[in-house]
Amino acid sequence: LIGMVARLQPVKGHRFFIEAAARVLRNEPDTRFVLVGDGPLRSEIEDQAARLGIADRVQLLGDRADVAHLVSGFDLLVLASLHEGSPNAVMEAMVAGVPVVATAVGGTKELIVDGESGYLSPAADSAALADRIGFALKDEDNHAEITSTARRQINEEYGMDRMVASVE
Repeated sequence: LIGMVARLQPVKGHRFFIEAAARVLRNEPDTRFVLVGDGPLRSEIEDQAARLGIADRVQLLGDRADVAHLVSGFDLLVLASLHEGSPNAVMEAMVAGVPVVATAVGGTKELIVDGESGYLSPAADSAALADRIGFALKDEDNHAEITSTARRQINEEYGMDRMVASVE
């Protein structure tokens, strides 16, 4: 189960995520994709999935109040943004112990060290994103180390102890 949590806006790169999903499904036909969030691109994303013949493998859940619970059930979280600040979805997945594949843009590059605390891909490149997703799915031997490193990094840099120390 591969999920993406982001408002349905062009900057979040959903079209690249859907294109990558179609490529991933060629090698991993049992994979399912979940998009959490809503916005003006919903019908366009549904149409794209239908055109690519993967609508039965892609589910759009809309806005949800239980995002943290959903993220913890993902095998992989993907963020395909073209531009990004400090993506909460990525940090939530890292704390939840879910491996992350994200585009190397903005604050994401500061959160993820490729191959150490997650996996990075160039932006606006669905083929590269699909390759990185495929690699991450097969890299099961390193998931525990990657997710442990990611969780420790987020807790050290953004956790309560760090916030209290900054205030003091």
